[in-house]
Amino acid sequence: MKFVSKSLWLVVLALSLLFSSYPLHDVKATPSNKDDNENITGIDLSKRISEVNGERQNTASSKKDLAGSDSKLQKIAKEQGLDVESSYQSYIAYDKEGNKISSGQVTSENQRKTIEKKSKSVVYLAHIFLGGKVNKVLHGVEISKVVGIPPTSVEVLQTLCKSGYYNKQFTCPHVIRKTFIGAQVKKGSEVHQFINVNTTSFWKYSGSAIATWAGKKPTIRTLTWTEGLYLTNMKGLFFPSDYTDKQSGLNILAPPNAFIKWVPKEKRVKWEKKERQAYRDWYDKKYGKKTWVKFEIHHQLPREYGGGNQTSNLIPIDVNFHRKEVNPWWASYSKKK
Repeated sequence: MKFVSKSLWLVVLALSLLFSSYPLHDVKATPSNKDDNENITGIDLSKRISEVNGERQNTASSKKDLAGSDSKLQKIAKEQGLDVESSYQSYIAYDKEGNKISSGQVTSENQRKTIEKKSKSVVYLAHIFLGGKVNKVLHGVEISKVVGIPPTSVEVLQTLCKSGYYNKQFTCPHVIRKTFIGAQVKKGSEVHQFINVNTTSFWKYSGSAIATWAGKKPTIRTLTWTEGLYLTNMKGLFFPSDYTDKQSGLNILAPPNAFIKWVPKEKRVKWEKKERQAYRDWYDKKYGKKTWVKFEIHHQLPREYGGGNQTSNLIPIDVNFHRKEVNPWWASYSKKK
């Protein structure tokens, strides 16, 4: 059994490292709208790809906390000053008849109840990637819940990759792996890694797990996942990609690389009353009247980094979100010269 498990594990490890050298998804650097011919390069990180067993997943639904599964990794991250959010949840299940094993993403409470009702063993796994304002990020894998008879072992692996570009030159030096055996296969068992951050970077990760149940013929099931794309600044703070202007449907865009040069004040495009009014008039005509006092017009690529005043580079952002989320992120985008 050990030989079979080890052999499969080596295959999974090789495949994981192979696939981790490629971008998780091909996000096109396109403008937020194309009404004029001036394009602004930006990446819509809200279209992040989440895959489990090679199938595209509903990212939001997989981040719901499991009932009664307080996360140890979340606690560790919080103690270190990182911003804490829910982990992605997946599962490996062994049914009561013993003739079928399933694995995949947790998508709803009803799905979870159905899986547990039909299974004599379910292992829930959470994979996580977190950042904050403390110059480091965390990635890890945790057994978030075990229902029924636990497997004799669960082996996990996760590879974290980074780059200065959204779609190329990723390196993957950060690998964590661990085998939980016997009594270690329980809620809260985890493996994690902290990585120091001092440059703006794109991130993605991939991972896998193998659950083994003892028997005359061991029962083995493999689960795989991939996740990306993330962007952190020099402080380790995530780019605030979860903002959409509800009226126009425009999303806030991230820069396509971490090497955009700082532009001296005297060389930036003008942005005064005339320019602001021109954009407001254009927006009101295209999307309808807006209560502008509640919004600030944000340059998708700030003027400090060479952004222009074309409409494709502008988006209305709620005043509070702009000041508390967007401005702090760009304040630590790079070392200003």
